[in-house]
Amino acid sequence: MGGALQALARAGYRTELTDPLWLAKAYSGPYFIDLIFSSGNGIGTVDEYWLRRAATNRVLDRDH
Repeated sequence: MGGALQALARAGYRTELTDPLWLAKAYSGPYFIDLIFSSGNGIGTVDEYWLRRAATNRVLDRDH
């Protein structure tokens, strides 16, 4: 998660690690995005297995 927050901060977004177990945020003016990297109870960690099974979509002209 640190890499994503550092990249967003370098791009000029205000970032915060809202909850170190599962949630970070990036802000731009009145807008924000949530970066969810686990579940609140720490059981559903986003890892390589999760990524292999996840569906992809195009967001801001990028596949995710």
